[in-house]
Amino acid sequence: MLLPCQRKPLLSNLVCSNSNTTPALVWGNTLHEVMQACLCENRWETSRVDDKIKQVILKGLNKRINIDVTIKQAKCEVTTRAKGLLAFPEKCISEWPKGVENADDASSPIADIYDFKLRPSLHQD
Repeated sequence: MLLPCQRKPLLSNLVCSNSNTTPALVWGNTLHEVMQACLCENRWETSRVDDKIKQVILKGLNKRINIDVTIKQAKCEVTTRAKGLLAFPEKCISEWPKGVENADDASSPIADIYDFKLRPSLHQD
């Protein structure tokens, strides 16, 4: 089961529309659901992203009908927009923030943060 995304209400408030359903909102929400599922499962393989796209498109059938788009068109549209998801984990996800080779390195600007997180006993009173 996916946890509810805490960003969705904020993103929804930022996007205003005269109608409840527009193509941009449908594609954005669909892509957001796919990305959220991949984040929660930490699975970014092409086949997995494609499976999630299919699931989310079928789940959002009523939205797709409102913008008069076939399942094939929706899959093509979302797949095109989801290409960045395949590079996302390589660029943005790791055990350590990008650019920090060693959290124990005293010259690291965030060494103290990791020191606190990894060794909280050092900072107890």
